[in-house]
Amino acid sequence: MSESGWVYDKATHESVYRPSVGHALADLTGGLYGEEYDEKLEELNDLVEAVRREDAEIVREVLASQSVSPASDAARALLRALADKIDPHA
Repeated sequence: MSESGWVYDKATHESVYRPSVGHALADLTGGLYGEEYDEKLEELNDLVEAVRREDAEIVREVLASQSVSPASDAARALLRALADKIDPHA
């Protein structure tokens, strides 16, 4: 990913905006200061954490389903580590 968040989409041959979470938060809080900035950043960080929890739950559901072969211990360990990395508080 580029520093600015713009990347070239090979399928459409266009530049598309794919910011990191940090860049997106900066874009959404630009021009805000003091308490207004703090409140908006807290709201947005709450949203980011909610998305991470949901993503981790999806990974855990895949792990619990029969989608991953029981013989594939490495895949299960990888999914478990991924879920823990996404949402370490679960």
